[in-house]
Amino acid sequence: MRHSSIAMLASAFLAVVFVSTPMAAAVAENTAGVNVRAAQMWTVSEAPQGGWDVYLTAEQLEPGFWTGPHTHPGPEYALIVKGEIQQWDDGTRHEVKTGDGYFIPANVVHEVGDASPDQALLVSTHIIPRGQAFNVPLGLEQAPAGAPKRAPGHTRLWQTKFQLGRHPLNAFRLTEQVVDLPGGRRFSPDPGAATRFVVVMAGTVIVEESGRSYDVGQSYTVSANASGTVMAGTMPTSIMVTSIEGK
Repeated sequence: MRHSSIAMLASAFLAVVFVSTPMAAAVAENTAGVNVRAAQMWTVSEAPQGGWDVYLTAEQLEPGFWTGPHTHPGPEYALIVKGEIQQWDDGTRHEVKTGDGYFIPANVVHEVGDASPDQALLVSTHIIPRGQAFNVPLGLEQAPAGAPKRAPGHTRLWQTKFQLGRHPLNAFRLTEQVVDLPGGRRFSPDPGAATRFVVVMAGTVIVEESGRSYDVGQSYTVSANASGTVMAGTMPTSIMVTSIEGK
């Protein structure tokens, strides 16, 4: 895991160097009752070249359960929505709590577990070179030094893959948000020059520009410069929004 105190990280991902800086994420419209439950913003110094597969994933961890050691061929940006987890990489243990985020460079062996007495929920965005596998599972003998050697036991609630062509920018900002909307409330996720990837975690949303509705587990993309304003259905609704925007 990498924190904001580290200015630069060497990534094996196409020999690209990433700079990761979590900070408070900007919210363009937050009407009464709408709650941005968790948010992080990351600054990437140089965009990877070529096409990307962008994965949005939600993982649920029960107390004592672990993901098992693994790597990804591209960087991972994670946000803790509920609970507390341990994250291991490079032989170091990191305690990550609700509202915190972490960054894993490409091809770094790591694993995540719930060492607390309560259930944990984390969401993540992975930028994977087009056509490559999402992850590479490893044996317990390849776990990071010091990490508990426990068999995997987490639950992947959902995973959605978006395709993004060659990005015209040399650097970009990646923002992750989890937003709760009471029934009938409106929300505009970071309008502007950002491409936004959205997954419905609970309830139903209606995209105002298109009039289309999306239910739990469904996803959609909002093009750059489109407003992306949504209205929740009659029931409480939660969405995950990942925005990618040029610096």
